[in-house]
Amino acid sequence: MKISSADLVTRIGRGEPIAVAIDTNLVVRQRFQFGRGLLAVLGQFTAANIKILVVDVVLREIRSHHLIALEEA
Repeated sequence: MKISSADLVTRIGRGEPIAVAIDTNLVVRQRFQFGRGLLAVLGQFTAANIKILVVDVVLREIRSHHLIALEEA
């Protein structure tokens, strides 16, 4: 679900739970470098009580893609 920045600020101000889900493609596009690009800014959400979600199937896919990348290197 896409929400506007103003709506997000309002929801955070009301203390509503907010979650951001991470997809495999994001991690693969950043070449598994969590200190770069969109992955690098995830830490800013903890102060605003925003949860980062990585579901089991995505975690398994990330691990699988990472192993393939390591084998190819």
